[in-house]
Amino acid sequence: MRRTALALLVLLAGCAALLATLPPPLRDDARAAALLEPLAARRPETPLVQFAAMAGAGAAERARAARELRAAERREEQAEERTKALRQHVEQAEERASTLRQQVEALKSIERGILEREERRRTTKR
Repeated sequence: MRRTALALLVLLAGCAALLATLPPPLRDDARAAALLEPLAARRPETPLVQFAAMAGAGAAERARAARELRAAERREEQAEERTKALRQHVEQAEERASTLRQQVEALKSIERGILEREERRRTTKR
């Protein structure tokens, strides 16, 4: 009987590994963990109960990892949005600085023109 239970356990573990690779619409780890929890809590611990506990723990771990992955993806998206907004702000500031530099250069050119004109007037009046 123990060999049969062990063979069943190995077979089911292989199936569990295969099921773990299915995409989320075909695999619902949270539901699987909820279904396995009452079976895993049974006493005495039989091989089936131990397997249910192991499978439930695996399903719970995958569900936790999926939640953490979604949270990390949301944080990454938020960081990308902030980075994009900051880049736009920097671009606007650079454009503004460029415009101000051009205006300063234009004012300097006007000032040089005025000084040159005044200098010519002084030299022609003498």
